[in-house]
Amino acid sequence: VAPRELATEVARLPQPHEPRLLVFDDGQSLRPAAAGSQADRFRMGELMSAADVSVFILDEESTLSPGAVGTVALIREAAKARLLPVEVMALHTCVRTGGSTAYPRWVSALLAPDGNATSWTEDGRHTVLTADGPEEMETFLKARREQGGMTTRTTAGICWPLTSDSASGGVRVGEWRRPWWLPRHDALTETVGSAYDVHGYEFDWCGVLIGPDFVQRDGRWTTVREASLNPELSPDAATDRQADRLIRNAYRVLLTRSRTGVVLFSTDPETQEALRRLVPGRVSDHR
Repeated sequence: VAPRELATEVARLPQPHEPRLLVFDDGQSLRPAAAGSQADRFRMGELMSAADVSVFILDEESTLSPGAVGTVALIREAAKARLLPVEVMALHTCVRTGGSTAYPRWVSALLAPDGNATSWTEDGRHTVLTADGPEEMETFLKARREQGGMTTRTTAGICWPLTSDSASGGVRVGEWRRPWWLPRHDALTETVGSAYDVHGYEFDWCGVLIGPDFVQRDGRWTTVREASLNPELSPDAATDRQADRLIRNAYRVLLTRSRTGVVLFSTDPETQEALRRLVPGRVSDHR
């Protein structure tokens, strides 16, 4: 048995170097530094210096804040300033939506500013349905939970006040009303999630309530900034171009949380009719 003093000295010996790995998920959500773009590059460089290999996982089409600075361009700039090599890898394999490749493409076409939305064709991997209202959507999702043991989530665009005040907050469509999900809520099934709440999560079935901030007019899918109640998209916080991009990004997040299927309903009558033309499947046909 070695003396205590010897054991202590052995513990102090330099250990073999082990490569350090930093994985930064949701890199697109990186908030800006107070001092501006140079400080942003410096902070990104500091993250890189914290490890031998830094992996930044990001999806610029999932950015939800006008102030977010996490981009491939910023990573390249920060790495160049520190003489570090960069390898960009595009992840093409779909890990959500039941492995469907057709559904993500359909969502991208629906949300594209150029208005090239196409009709949905069932591919046997992911189901897309429309509901006649939030009540029908909720009933359908409840049946999936109770009969099939599936996970479900109702979500909505931020077109209703984001507040915990029960008198003024929550999502209301006609007589139907549900509160936004808050950290103090245990039950997800009786609340509505926003893009901020469900980003990074997935469920078997999702319901998406499309508010008046994303509508179809004259054959084009357009955003209506004035209809959004997202405080991050106020005129003082975001330009019109930023608001347009971020509203579309938020619906991309909502539309891509499901593994098995998604149910859609728009509060805007003209947009609801457009959805019904694009999506032949109805909740009423899938009891």
